[in-house]
Amino acid sequence: MSNASATMNFARRDAADKLRGRTRYTIDRYLPGMLHAAILRAGVPSGRIARLDITKAARMPGVRAVVTAADAPGMIGIGIADHPLFARDVIRYDGEPIAAIAADTLMQAHAALAGIDVEIEPLPVVLTMADALAPDAPLVHPDWRNYEVLLEGGARGGNVAWEATVVRGDVDAAFARRDVEIIESSFRVGRQNHVAFEPRAVVANYEDGRFHIETSTQVPWTIRNATARLLGVPASQVRVTVPPVGGGFGLKFDLAIEPFAALLARASGRPVRLVNSREEEMLTCLFRENAEIRIRSAVTRDGEIVGREAVVLMDCGAYGGEQIFPDNDDRSHARRKLFPWRGAAGLARGLY
Repeated sequence: MSNASATMNFARRDAADKLRGRTRYTIDRYLPGMLHAAILRAGVPSGRIARLDITKAARMPGVRAVVTAADAPGMIGIGIADHPLFARDVIRYDGEPIAAIAADTLMQAHAALAGIDVEIEPLPVVLTMADALAPDAPLVHPDWRNYEVLLEGGARGGNVAWEATVVRGDVDAAFARRDVEIIESSFRVGRQNHVAFEPRAVVANYEDGRFHIETSTQVPWTIRNATARLLGVPASQVRVTVPPVGGGFGLKFDLAIEPFAALLARASGRPVRLVNSREEEMLTCLFRENAEIRIRSAVTRDGEIVGREAVVLMDCGAYGGEQIFPDNDDRSHARRKLFPWRGAAGLARGLY
């Protein structure tokens, strides 16, 4: 048997348990005394929080803890630290977290959400990349200049979260050749969700000054470091373990609901379980971003592409996210990427 055949026939260690339904994913885990959590999310794409009162909710039956932005002082991001855990004064997307509750039962947690007194004043909305890039567009992040830059090398400003230019070779010379024809094309790519069969799920515990987070993720170190930054604690105080993951495909490649459960575990002194509904998955989690792509190609009569210029606009939603990375694998002669931020209804990550 060849090495290739042997590799193809190699049995997966976890196959038998998964086929027989014995595998316990994060969503299947329960701990003694565990509480159930729910998140109050904004129902508008853009607004200002005029009033937030959790007093009534905190007194409702079964409620053990309520947390808000005051409990999570840090800001996270990949290229720019622009993303708080909870909305602070301003709502930037439909579904943005405002508060989180842990209660004895999930029904009690959801009932207590209705007990939170919140008043939101609507603000102007930018819903498309064209809207975000318009000269008179309202800024999704008016104070973007004050954000900490975590990764140098890209330009940003206004509603553009990150702008990068890559040039390889003499593009102008390629387009100036007399034996080429200039071909222009444009493409639109829709937003995609991977729809893993296990949604985001986490069980968090707090004991002896340390957090233990069990979560369905592809990036445990990212979860550890981002949670620590949001909560304002050393990363050494956060331990992350990953049970079998019920599908990821790149979709579970960022922080999601882990810090909410961790905060509630610390506030309540009990283990806390938090699972996204399918609606929350579609509304608030990482996607393959929609994009608008314009390409100019210098092509000879023999069909050889001797030069190419592209402008790629990627819609990263209300916060910068990971859109700063795509230019790293560019193989064209020239490529320019704009990542406009926007506060978009139904999109968790986006353009400024």
